[in-house]
Amino acid sequence: MGKMRRVTLLAVSALLASACGLVTLQVPSATMLYVANSLPSTITVYDAMASGNAPPVRTIGGANTGLSTPRDVEQDTAGNIYVTNLATNTVTVFAPGANGNVAPIRTIGGPSTSISGPAALFLGR
Repeated sequence: MGKMRRVTLLAVSALLASACGLVTLQVPSATMLYVANSLPSTITVYDAMASGNAPPVRTIGGANTGLSTPRDVEQDTAGNIYVTNLATNTVTVFAPGANGNVAPIRTIGGPSTSISGPAALFLGR
């Protein structure tokens, strides 16, 4: 639902801007598609134009990753990959291009964070 809301807002913003003759909004096309797989706890990465039975170009997974029932994946403008982990109430952050059984560059979690059952995230800009 969160992702659909953002796409809708972009579409409405583009429509209003176009109607007012102010600007032309161009949304850059994604080059990669990130998928959170709850079981096994992995993030698979596909070419955005992949179709059919396409294998992932990268997979983040394994004991070093800290992934535990991942639910949502986002990428910031620097290419860092943010993942919500339902089972551990954490958000793990991976370096751009992360692949394999790699440790996150940081993990957000603990009692002071108040993170509980994170199912989605949004990177504000």
